[in-house]
Amino acid sequence: MVIFVQLIGIIMVVFGAAYLTKPAILKQISDFWTKGKRLYFGVFLNLVVGILFLRASPQCKGPEIVIVIGVLSLVKGIILAVQGPQQVRGWVYALMKKSPVTIRILALVTIALGALLLYSA
Repeated sequence: MVIFVQLIGIIMVVFGAAYLTKPAILKQISDFWTKGKRLYFGVFLNLVVGILFLRASPQCKGPEIVIVIGVLSLVKGIILAVQGPQQVRGWVYALMKKSPVTIRILALVTIALGALLLYSA
């Protein structure tokens, strides 16, 4: 289970680095996730990741951090499910309109959270 937390941490660092170096990549990924039923798969992924983080946390060096990120993932999945596709698409489109500087700041946050997961696993 710790390997799963490490894998998610690596994915977050890689995606964050991609957004940092080329913010336009965020638009491509956002376009992918907003088409058809993919939003529902995103909800499912958030819920699964949250549950797996909570289950993996006792085996990690920093269980508190893994628990917090797991709970945040669960909350995100629930919010996405409750709000519905139209409102979620609106949020995604609003994010895509942000300046490259804002996207780079979000990329730094993503990298930091991914590194924190790697450290905590």
